[in-house]
Amino acid sequence: AALAYGVRRIWLRHNMYSMKLRRRGHHIPDFLQTNVYLLRAVQDVLPTPCVSIDLAVGEEDARVEVDAETLIHGVGVDGQQVLGVLDAGWIQELQRRGARRAQWRAALDTHFAVVAARAPVADVLVALRSRRCIFALVTSDGTLQGADSVLGVVSRDELLQGGILPGEWE
Repeated sequence: AALAYGVRRIWLRHNMYSMKLRRRGHHIPDFLQTNVYLLRAVQDVLPTPCVSIDLAVGEEDARVEVDAETLIHGVGVDGQQVLGVLDAGWIQELQRRGARRAQWRAALDTHFAVVAARAPVADVLVALRSRRCIFALVTSDGTLQGADSVLGVVSRDELLQGGILPGEWE
């Protein structure tokens, strides 16, 4: 019995309990973490939904109109192609200036990570740090298949702020 246990431990990385949890869809962290906020799925801490901003190439002189009052992030798209991300501050500034599409395209942050909605916040922060970017596009499975697959956008600052001061902001 001891030999069988030793062989199983060498061949299998997980024990019976962790295999059962993975089969049920639960995440098992690969690290020890005392901050429970960082173990939550990123879909649970997404801010207000982002909006797609059409920045098609053929209409450089057209103005872009976006309701930026409740908006936190915008995703610049050209058809189904995701071009980049804008935060609300940039969106309001570009609207105030009456910027044209070419100016909107120039202001996009084109360096972003793509993460799965069920990924823990800690893993998203690791992905942002390793890719040296500020924004993460959240999709259902962690792959960017087009503009319609984006569920939301979360920034590094929002995740860190929630980890330090979890709870609702009033």
